[in-house]
Amino acid sequence: MVNDVDVTFDCYALAEPVHSLTWYFVSANGSNTTIGSVNGTEDMTTDSGKYQITNYTSRAGYGRLLVRAVQFEDRGTYMCLAENRHSTDTASATLSVQGE
Repeated sequence: MVNDVDVTFDCYALAEPVHSLTWYFVSANGSNTTIGSVNGTEDMTTDSGKYQITNYTSRAGYGRLLVRAVQFEDRGTYMCLAENRHSTDTASATLSVQGE
C-alpha cells in the first residue's frame, strides 16, 4: 500500500538569537534518532527525502519539520531543540498513526 499522507510539525522554541534547530524522533518502542539540524543566521532548509527541516531565523526560534509519506513506524514523539551559546529550549509533539 502506498501512503501519500504528509505531516508537518511547527516548532517555536525560544533561544534568541537561534544558532541551530535540531529535530529528534523517539519511536513508540523508545529508540531515539536524530533526524537532522539546520544552523545559521539565515532562513534555511535541509531535505533528506523522508524529512524536510526548515529553520526560519527571521522568526526567532520558529522551525518546521515535514514528514513525508507517513507510515505506521513513524508514530512516536518528535522534538525540536533550539540552541545558541546562551541557552536551549525544546518543544515536542506526539504523532499517532492508526493501522499497520
